[in-house]
Amino acid sequence: GGYLLSSWSGGGSSSGGFSAIVSAGEGTCASPIALTTGQAHSGTTVGATASTPTPCIDDGGSAPERVHRFELSARTQISARITSSYDATLYIMRECGGDVLGCNDDEGGDTSSSRVDLTLEPGIYYAVVDSASGTYELTITETALQDVATVCQAAPALIPGQPVAGDTSGRADYFQSTCADGSRSPDYVYRLDVAQRSRLRVRQQSSHDGSIYVRSGCTNAASEIACD
Repeated sequence: GGYLLSSWSGGGSSSGGFSAIVSAGEGTCASPIALTTGQAHSGTTVGATASTPTPCIDDGGSAPERVHRFELSARTQISARITSSYDATLYIMRECGGDVLGCNDDEGGDTSSSRVDLTLEPGIYYAVVDSASGTYELTITETALQDVATVCQAAPALIPGQPVAGDTSGRADYFQSTCADGSRSPDYVYRLDVAQRSRLRVRQQSSHDGSIYVRSGCTNAASEIACD
């Protein structure tokens, strides 16, 4: 577990505070810092090593980083967020040094904040704070997923000929498809009632590389009719 180590001399003054604060783990892949979801962790990249390039920026592999480890007991939507004294970058991996599941440099253009939202299966994951040197606070929160049937029942209806605007930011990943590498990303489901045999065209315009697919049964992945 975690511990706090301090040293001091004399008893007449408390000036100077703690001379050292040590977390369990050095912040490397071999010795990651253990995190508890829902609890803020304060740290620093000052004195940290640089082992790999930061995924969503081009730093040439020269920036120091701290590696943190957390564990999930069930399929969960997580939100990992850092606030920092410098322009930090945050990314999540399933295997330390492996493929990156999500990476963010600036949340909403704010260089002192980064946030990654993901839906993850049970297991061990690694959160890395990277880019330059400074202090940071990292918090990972969990949100329980709803039953898919409940999500389907709450799906808003589409009206043919009427465009609908939406945003998948921060949403969970409930559905997967046969295209777009499974569409393993935040999603939004809509319902369309068809009264008679019809020709259907569904068109999406988005600020990101999105996918769209149609099912005849909301909870049944095998009922997919088309995917683009």
